[in-house]
Amino acid sequence: MVILTIDIGGANTKTLLLLPSNDVKEEIFYFPLWKRKNELKTLIKEIKNKYKPEIVGITTTAELCDIFETKKEGERFIYRVCKQVFEDPYFLTINGELTKKEADIGAANYIASIYYLEMKFNEGILLDIGSTTTDIIPFKKNKILYGKSDLERLMKHQLIYTGMLRTPLNTIVHKIPFKGKKLRVASEFFAITADLYRVLGYIDKEEYSCETPDGKGKSIEDCKRRIARLLCSEVNEVEEELPNICEYIKNEQIKIIAEGIKEVVKESGIRKAYICGVGTKIGIEACRKIKLDYKGLNIKNLPCLGLAYMLREKGG
Repeated sequence: MVILTIDIGGANTKTLLLLPSNDVKEEIFYFPLWKRKNELKTLIKEIKNKYKPEIVGITTTAELCDIFETKKEGERFIYRVCKQVFEDPYFLTINGELTKKEADIGAANYIASIYYLEMKFNEGILLDIGSTTTDIIPFKKNKILYGKSDLERLMKHQLIYTGMLRTPLNTIVHKIPFKGKKLRVASEFFAITADLYRVLGYIDKEEYSCETPDGKGKSIEDCKRRIARLLCSEVNEVEEELPNICEYIKNEQIKIIAEGIKEVVKESGIRKAYICGVGTKIGIEACRKIKLDYKGLNIKNLPCLGLAYMLREKGG
């Protein structure tokens, strides 16, 4: 039984093929839905033709894109596009159910991740740092410890809108230390976390998988130039201080994530994190900061993997 799972996000669409041998094939497509909504059907068709699956599962977080007036409109659009391409796909609902009917399918991909982790580890905290957001979700077999909607998870500190690639740096810091002073940064879309982590050596050019704020290159010099703009400067004006500036912003983002983890630990009583996602490196640093036990998972696409196992056990 060849199982294909697709996680349709606002910026990235991810796929995973689970073979009978348990081997997996994974792919990530940078696909900004807010720009290319009318091309989604073409992308899904290409995925179908490439893999020719026997069973298909869909999960999504793209309903939050502001091209949709409501989240329900986004869910309905994604459901209908997938139904037009695949004969009988399953959709993961916010209640953790697999359905072939139109339902509440938005913001449910983390449920598939939790399914996999409960199966493997029984209890813990999922720390999944993606390109845009961070999930900090406690899990315990046969118990529901997480909020279902994005709003509920925000209220429980289980969802933080900060990520490894697409987060504007001026949303992480409002002031930056520079030559003994704290300077207010420009409130403009000048630089993102992909620029920061490219300069710091956490990601390479290929891993900078989103668009740049200015539409220009992804070299380290390009990234430095964008970061310098936070202080309305050219690189040569701030170059001596730039390493300290980057470390400061990184540490502030880690602090944001660590504070969220502490809240989840406090409420759940669980003291071990399982870390995955493109931001695994900063997730490890956040756990170390608060002296929390952790295990790094060598899994690129946990929601799709979890959904594939759900389909094998329940839907297939």
